[in-house]
Amino acid sequence: MTSGPRTYGHLIDGTSVPGDSLDIIERFSPTSDSLVATFAEGTDADIDHAVAIARQEFDRGGWRNRPAAERQVVLNRWADLVEQNAERIAVLEVEEVGKPIVQARGGLAASVDLIRYAASLTHSILDGSAHTDHGREYSAFVLREPVGVVAAIVPWNFPALLYCQKVPFALAAGCSVIAKPSEYTSSSAIELTLLAHTAGVPVGALGVLTGYGRSTGARLAGAKGVDFVSFTGSTLSGKAVMNAASTNLTDVSLELGGKGANILFPDADIEAAVDAILVAAYFNQGQCCSAGSRIVVHREIAGEVKERLVAESLRLVVGDPFDPRTDIGALIHGDHLRSVMASVDQAESQGARRLTSGGQVWPLGEATGNFFSPIILDQVSPDMAVFQREIFGPVVSITEFDGDRDAVDFVNDSDYGLAHSIWTADLSRAMSMWRDLRCGTVWVNTSMETRSSIPFGGVASSGFGSEMGADGGREFTVAKVLHVRTTPSPGFFQAT
Repeated sequence: MTSGPRTYGHLIDGTSVPGDSLDIIERFSPTSDSLVATFAEGTDADIDHAVAIARQEFDRGGWRNRPAAERQVVLNRWADLVEQNAERIAVLEVEEVGKPIVQARGGLAASVDLIRYAASLTHSILDGSAHTDHGREYSAFVLREPVGVVAAIVPWNFPALLYCQKVPFALAAGCSVIAKPSEYTSSSAIELTLLAHTAGVPVGALGVLTGYGRSTGARLAGAKGVDFVSFTGSTLSGKAVMNAASTNLTDVSLELGGKGANILFPDADIEAAVDAILVAAYFNQGQCCSAGSRIVVHREIAGEVKERLVAESLRLVVGDPFDPRTDIGALIHGDHLRSVMASVDQAESQGARRLTSGGQVWPLGEATGNFFSPIILDQVSPDMAVFQREIFGPVVSITEFDGDRDAVDFVNDSDYGLAHSIWTADLSRAMSMWRDLRCGTVWVNTSMETRSSIPFGGVASSGFGSEMGADGGREFTVAKVLHVRTTPSPGFFQAT
């Protein structure tokens, strides 16, 4: 653990810019209520300054005009530095997020992989196409250019990982980036950016603005001079970002909330499915957009699934996130814990039944910290709020079905469309069903698996656009068409 609270200003043009003394954000540990860091709250002047620096860097073309091979070298050097500092940054994430240290380390390892994959895209991310089949006198070329100045707005649940799903890809395309981390978890974004500068990313091409989402984030999204907004967060916040960006008709990519389902058929490997559900539902304390919190199970095996799920959930260790034996740490803050509990209370009032007592606990021996043990809700029908709304905590609901069509209808009965899992030994059934599920990702006999080279995104209230993969990289580019005529045009009216 680090000693004493950290103090950070904005990172603009390579300089730490302190906030006004009246605009300091204090971050208290979700596990102990002790002060771990302070951040600056972005003012209009801070935002204007950051955008002007990023705009100048992009328009001058220093970073975007570097050969792809040079950008690749810099990004790979950055990945090496992040790998060398991974444990230090993981500790910061534990202190600010409250997640188990093992999961924080895994997130940093994945972050390194994302930077390296983004580096590999530098040679192809701006590839275009040539059209030379319209006669000898005429050709057209579809070129791709970096989209410009990018506002990368990152949430609190996976601070380093989600930063690295955006920033390295934008840099690979030659963009200038202003990162805006959550006010709860800003340390990792600043530390990662400092390492990027050390690796050779120009200070004008990457900066950090800290502050509240409703103020700094919204004002950044609506700032003149920003060309593209890449946002990850709740659906409600995504709508606010989109509204702010509409002021200047700024393009946006939104990776928003989810209400993932695990669909279990009678021929499923129940043991494997329950093991995966434990991760899908409780990983990062259930604070994950792709969490598989809806268990939609065939009535024939429902009893066995419930028995196994309860038994395995009760074995999970809730406690000190710095203890490598801990499975579930603390929720992000007290208001969020109360919101999770309110959702459970509402579900019970609507007829759901608890299979585990769960709720707030104090594993560290004192009445501090936002620790919450898993709750399993049975007898949940699709019309209940707990089935429809994203809870973002270690709470799962169980809904039984009889036929395949019922399962599809239950799962699709949601405003969200991010990611679902199908559990069956019948791959023909799975390959047929995935077409009917309205979502961006379907897992078959697995859950929560991603790769840096594979895109991720949602539909409906889960947003639009892609992150990761070549598709995610293309989000930070824009097409431009070049028409070339080798002989004078006869003119439209003469030609016709």
